[in-house]
Amino acid sequence: MFVAEDNAGKRIELLSHAAATQLKAAGTQAFCPGCHAPLILKNGPQMPAHFAHRNKADCWMSEPESAEHLRGKMLLLRIATTSGWQAQLEVPVHQMQQRIDVLLTRGQQQVALEFQCSPLSANRLYERTAGYARLGMQTQWFLGSKYLRSKKGAGRLKFAQLTTNGLSLRYLDTTREQIVVDTQVTADSCMRARIWPKLLNARRVGFQRTPVAAAQRLAQSLQYGDRTALLVQKACYLRGCNLAGCPWPVHDGLVNYAGLLEREDLLRVRWLLQFAGCDVTEHANALFWLRAVDPRKLPLVNAQAYSRMVATSFIAALEQRAYLRRIGGGWHWLRSPQWYADVEQKLRHYRPGM
Repeated sequence: MFVAEDNAGKRIELLSHAAATQLKAAGTQAFCPGCHAPLILKNGPQMPAHFAHRNKADCWMSEPESAEHLRGKMLLLRIATTSGWQAQLEVPVHQMQQRIDVLLTRGQQQVALEFQCSPLSANRLYERTAGYARLGMQTQWFLGSKYLRSKKGAGRLKFAQLTTNGLSLRYLDTTREQIVVDTQVTADSCMRARIWPKLLNARRVGFQRTPVAAAQRLAQSLQYGDRTALLVQKACYLRGCNLAGCPWPVHDGLVNYAGLLEREDLLRVRWLLQFAGCDVTEHANALFWLRAVDPRKLPLVNAQAYSRMVATSFIAALEQRAYLRRIGGGWHWLRSPQWYADVEQKLRHYRPGM
């Protein structure tokens, strides 16, 4: 930790090795703001100068911190102060038994910046964010190098927040001293850009499947015995059709939205089974996709707002291919999408834009 209290309860901030040397020379005694136990001052060459409890302490402010986490807090403090915010390191919130990494203040607005380098459960993430909100503070989460460099998105997706550009994630790269942002985050890809110290153009990270690759993937899910795919296949069999031969619009404009109960292509098939042959109301379409969003996967996202975004893509694909026509408060079928006996027949009949 960088913040302690002296004998009189006055706040001490340790912002450099030089400041640590001065405190040690002055013989300043430091105490924990949480449990008020005496602290020791560490001023080695490998990590930023910081305070630590003398022994392993049962204190909510004594969580072990990596060098990356310590450097990250200092970097956030520097970025915030140069951006015109009043910023404080390690502000204790006693009613939550939580320490804010960096608290920003501008007028009446307060923002808690949290730098997360280690794993954190979705429940704990929600509790901390909701706790700050009850105190009138917004929360912005920054993720560390393990999240930034990981090719598996599941661990970081729970930190996503909803913006006008879809799901968004922020990272703090302490090695390069920069902020990186992912926007348009899906289960497979995102647009990644550096936004500090200078803005760099966004680039696509991950992959996007072509309709043919998406159709082949769906068929492979059945071949490999994917449990969810088999459940959807069972629903298809009850209607006398084969999941692998589902219509091409299932794969057309597929976004692969993150945070759904099932893969988006499987949900599109369920949608076709539910609404085949009957007009689709706006309410029914919205309700279907609201039920498809899993709030446990996106604890910081308003499920209703996110589902409204998700609900537009499949309807748009069907409208574009003249399967549906907009009428009043919903859509009317103009023609039914074609199902195929199997994936081989389906691939033989593929034409771009089907």
